[in-house]
Amino acid sequence: MKPTLITLFSIFMLIVSCSKENEKKLVCAAFINPISFKFNLIDKDSKADLFFAENPKYQISDLKIYRTEDVSKKPLVITVNNNQGAKSFKIDLDNGNVGGNTLVVEIGSTTSDMLKHTVKKSNEICASYIINEVRFNETLITPSNGVYTLLKQSNSQKN
Repeated sequence: MKPTLITLFSIFMLIVSCSKENEKKLVCAAFINPISFKFNLIDKDSKADLFFAENPKYQISDLKIYRTEDVSKKPLVITVNNNQGAKSFKIDLDNGNVGGNTLVVEIGSTTSDMLKHTVKKSNEICASYIINEVRFNETLITPSNGVYTLLKQSNSQKN
């Protein structure tokens, strides 16, 4: 029963969140939607998808992502997004830290990579947070159809 009430309340708040009060003033609900970050990990040299190729080099269980400030190294929840057969990974980013955040990306026994992102408020009337900039090992990454392609150096093994 509680999930139904929460859902109904959420729908109600969504409907009234951008209703006009005085033609100039708008009331927006205090919803904080997670920022979804969709990405693929590609071998920098061969350009092969490391996880979703026909014969992938790694299994999905080999991928771990965690926040640098998390000393316990608790991995983020990683889901597989399947958009008309085009697979990608998806994680929810922390939009509470508007200044940005750094994530550590670990793939099997390879050297860890750094994924840095910043967020900003959108220009909508009822603004939400959106991805501003993404850097993978200091390289600026731009999305293609909402999916970021992260190029992994193929010969980077941990010592």
